[in-house]
Amino acid sequence: MNIRNLWNNFISIINIAAAFFYFISQSQLIWILVVIQIVIVVYLMKYNAVYFLHSLFWPVFLISLLVFPWPLSFILPIIIYLSIIMFTDKSKYRIQWMKAGYLNRITIMIMIPTILLSSAALIIWVIVLKPDLSDLIKMVPVESVPGIILPGILFSVFNSLWEEIILKGILWNGLEIFISNALLINIFQAVLFGIMHFNGFPRGIIGAVLAGIYGLLIGFIRKNSNGLLAPVITHFFADAAIFGILIFLQK
Repeated sequence: MNIRNLWNNFISIINIAAAFFYFISQSQLIWILVVIQIVIVVYLMKYNAVYFLHSLFWPVFLISLLVFPWPLSFILPIIIYLSIIMFTDKSKYRIQWMKAGYLNRITIMIMIPTILLSSAALIIWVIVLKPDLSDLIKMVPVESVPGIILPGILFSVFNSLWEEIILKGILWNGLEIFISNALLINIFQAVLFGIMHFNGFPRGIIGAVLAGIYGLLIGFIRKNSNGLLAPVITHFFADAAIFGILIFLQK
């Protein structure tokens, strides 16, 4: 690998990591990272078309996080990015991750314990650490049981879909350009998944570690199923458990 490729790899990692700094600190100084990302994207546009294509998402993602509320901060960058991709002639790069994959016996055997263990881990985390979740609790509807089922399903479907598209789709596919080892890709995305949940659910250092381990397991599911369907289904149940816990804590 020549120096130019090493440099492109390095700045691509910086471009990606900058977006996830938002989940640790939301200081206005993060706009400096946006400027750095834009400089990186412009540089890659000039010197490497393939890297450029996969670099576009991350400054858009960070700007959306800084400007728009959830869930728009997750939806808009995906829509913008896919719109740009559709007008390029790089279709062979986009279809590598825009596929459902398959549900074989081994994948299902990984999915089931992952679903059960993740739900149990979330409940134990709440019971043992008693974290302050007041900011999240006030976001869930206070209605009768039938009135909260639909919001719970919608939250679980769309949140799992967006996060998996970003991490196991756009990110994973972009990393495959310069990282040939699937395990390293999985570890990298799992770390970012943990960082993403530093102020989420679960939260804090312990929560981020738990989320990172969970992200790693879903990464194995993604690799084995060769698509996003199995990861999204698995993730759906964790989000459903989170929604249920928040409803219970309202009482």
